[in-house]
Amino acid sequence: LSGADEDAGSLDRTNWLPAFRQALARFKSEGFDRVNPSILKSTIQSDYPDFDERQIGFKRFSDVMKELEKQKLLVVEMDEAHTMLLKIC
Repeated sequence: LSGADEDAGSLDRTNWLPAFRQALARFKSEGFDRVNPSILKSTIQSDYPDFDERQIGFKRFSDVMKELEKQKLLVVEMDEAHTMLLKIC
């Protein structure tokens, strides 16, 4: 891989939000209104194999979800079994 390819495959504090926005838009275009956070995380890890929430300034993936909620990209919901679901805005 060239240096440019490696840069494209990395998320940091400056470029993570568009990557998550794109992943959520992809789910929505495929007909999903809600996704499990683990599905979102595995999608991001598939697109960016070296992804780690600490690289983008968060301690836990749940903190990333809270920030996405603040950005009005999703709403964190709990189902009857207290499983977290992400409603895509």
